[in-house]
Amino acid sequence: DISLAGTNAKVYRSDDYNGFLFNIASKKAATLSNITIDGNSDINKNIEKSLVHVDSNATLKIDDEAVLKNNKIKDNINDPTRGGAIHAEGAKIIMCGGLIEVNGATYGAGICLSQSTMNFTSGTIRNNESKTVTENIAGQSYSAGGGILAEKGSTINMSGTAQLLNNKSGEIGGAISLGSQDISEGSTLYMNGGNIEGNTAGAAGGGIFIQCKFDSGSESKAYINKGKIINNSMTGKGKTDKAFGGGGIYVNGAPENFHY
Repeated sequence: DISLAGTNAKVYRSDDYNGFLFNIASKKAATLSNITIDGNSDINKNIEKSLVHVDSNATLKIDDEAVLKNNKIKDNINDPTRGGAIHAEGAKIIMCGGLIEVNGATYGAGICLSQSTMNFTSGTIRNNESKTVTENIAGQSYSAGGGILAEKGSTINMSGTAQLLNNKSGEIGGAISLGSQDISEGSTLYMNGGNIEGNTAGAAGGGIFIQCKFDSGSESKAYINKGKIINNSMTGKGKTDKAFGGGGIYVNGAPENFHY
């Protein structure tokens, strides 16, 4: 076990290191508080991985005065990058404080959840950006989840004073994207509080995008009971279908027998 308690530690990515800075191994648990983890994107332009990777059955807690910032992963036209700050695979994320800001990835510029659960009760995810990446051969454009992408059967439980502010996606899901442009098992959002404000998407769902049906994938769902979804917008600048919309929320869908 490692403790940095009381040190107000600051961890910076070196100019030539492009992997994960922290890895929470399978079945382990870690808490981040009173720490700054900086991706050094102003200098390092070749970043390939998130600040933090959370492995299967591991738990990461983000608490007061934890800052995860400035980690912009280099575009990969052959494989969408995932999780500017955090990539969770089969894991559990608890965010009850802290700040995630100015990170970038194709899928989940702030956080990418794959087969994972996130309990988001407090703290702020802001000013992260998922830029559009277009394949050379197929011409398919990708970008989903300026703040959070939930894929492969993930769940987001949002409540309390949790905030998603001023995040951007070139295509879908400015703040939250449930699903992406990949075929996947559906994911779920339970929103019982919090604030989703000032986020933008280029093609659909400035606040929230719900991939209800995409080819042979299964439905994503959102249950919104409480909270604010305000001042979000769809800009129409995306490369995918500009006939879409949804400044606040967009729900995508297709008949069961529909295939691309």
